[in-house]
Amino acid sequence: MESSGQLKFQPKAAQVKQSLEEELRQGVYPAGTRLPTALQLAKRYGVSNNVVLKAARLLVDDGLVTVRVGTGIISRTNGGASVAAAPDLGAAFHTGARKKELQVWVEDYEPWQQRFWRRFFRDFARQHPDITPRVCWGPEAKTAKAPADLVIGGTVYFSSLGHAVGDLFDLEALRAFDFGPATPRVVDWPDLEWAHRHPFLPIGFQVPLIYLRRTHDQRPSPEDRNILDFVRRVRRASGQPVRHYMMGVFAALVDMGCTYLNPREGRIEFGDPAHWRETLRQLREHWASGDLLTGDLTTDRNTFIRDGLGPVAATMEGPVQSLAAFKPEDGIEVVPYPVDRVAPVSIVAGWISRASAYPEECLRVLGALRAPEVQTELAQRHLMLPLDENVLTQAGYGDLARRLQRCAKHLIIPPDPLLARAVEEIMNWELRFHISGRTDGDVMDVLHRKLAFFLGRTAPEKLWPRP
Repeated sequence: MESSGQLKFQPKAAQVKQSLEEELRQGVYPAGTRLPTALQLAKRYGVSNNVVLKAARLLVDDGLVTVRVGTGIISRTNGGASVAAAPDLGAAFHTGARKKELQVWVEDYEPWQQRFWRRFFRDFARQHPDITPRVCWGPEAKTAKAPADLVIGGTVYFSSLGHAVGDLFDLEALRAFDFGPATPRVVDWPDLEWAHRHPFLPIGFQVPLIYLRRTHDQRPSPEDRNILDFVRRVRRASGQPVRHYMMGVFAALVDMGCTYLNPREGRIEFGDPAHWRETLRQLREHWASGDLLTGDLTTDRNTFIRDGLGPVAATMEGPVQSLAAFKPEDGIEVVPYPVDRVAPVSIVAGWISRASAYPEECLRVLGALRAPEVQTELAQRHLMLPLDENVLTQAGYGDLARRLQRCAKHLIIPPDPLLARAVEEIMNWELRFHISGRTDGDVMDVLHRKLAFFLGRTAPEKLWPRP
């Protein structure tokens, strides 16, 4: 029985309502059964009769009970769907009155990102007074003494045009794990929230697993709690660095075959300049004809999905397979990111530490991130131009910077394919920063040279010297 001290958090009526709702969903009170009296419920939860009556009215609004004068509160349900996915307003009933301090590492370190996260955690703490988030930022998180309960932000990436890394696998169609992708053992990445309650995961985190499974003839085992566990195990077996695989597949997805991975150096290399020109020509032609989203455009290293779904992925130099190599019998379905809407797709990377004592509280944080208004703002912030306008201006691309600034932050759809490809490349190198951890001048120099190529200011021969 809960004590009165457990109900000092507001709103009390909502807490009582959720506790009773869970019992109703679990079948504790079959249809037609009378619940305890208001006086008994008030004593159980340590609240007044008015709070219990307010909670009963909320249950009536949800169609779960009826309230009859002289009879009491009568159940109208025989149980069924769990309410675990709902915001846990009644956490005080289940976790006790002691506040829980969550150590949260936020990998985003830009000022505009931190402004968002500070406001988010301030609102979250107000709505969930039993949880106190202790947030560490960017590099500070790597040196924090307290272990993290939750890590969020950082490496998530979605294509400005709604394809490439923005494409998604339908988790129900993907059968990468023999024991099923939605296993309760998956607790890091993807964490329980994404594995059990959200149907989509970024394609870039699924393809490496499939590729490694096929290339090394190894299958994930129950000890592999997530994709990275599997990759690390294969790494130990093959002696190859994890980054080589991850960066290679990312490069293939983002560049649609225009770059490849140098396995000796672990670097993303440029592809054949003729292929670059052909890709640009095809994009320009199909964009101009209005057929980009409906055409069936396939070359040996560039794959476009049919039925109006836009470009998807491609092969790269070396043994890496493209999505085109996957057959229908493999049970894999590619689901592109919906360009015309943002909120339905959760775009925040996040994982729960195995050592965390508060996994359920971590799930409540991730659940709050799924609110449509939060998702929309996240999309606007994560999909905005990742390079400062001054960087482009100083590099001699002031006109490009001004044109990009006029684009919508959350749907960057430039007016012509040449500019579109330039935006894609800018984001590609932003992704490179995340994966390799490099933000030095060499990467920026390459980015500037690639932009120069797109804008026609540098001959391709100067970008790719002949051997």
